[in-house]
Amino acid sequence: MGGTVTQLWRFFIHIQQPLWTCKGSVGKEEIKIPGKLHSDLEAELFLWRPILAGKATMIEYREGAWTLDDILKINSLLTMQDDIEAANVPKLK
Repeated sequence: MGGTVTQLWRFFIHIQQPLWTCKGSVGKEEIKIPGKLHSDLEAELFLWRPILAGKATMIEYREGAWTLDDILKINSLLTMQDDIEAANVPKLK
């Protein structure tokens, strides 16, 4: 029963504090990307990034197939890949 209560508690917290805010501004802060992650989820982004990129799965994480060192390395490689792609995009004049 404790897990269900915890899940419900997190659900209601996320309603009050959305994990993603649509484009525009948050308070007085101007947003340069189409939206902004809630700070709690932003702190976990290094864990979610390999999953979102299709390099890891939740099952692999839960089974312990990835170490923290592995996750940090794949994040560095994904950043490198993003930087290389950005450098090769033709600049608009």
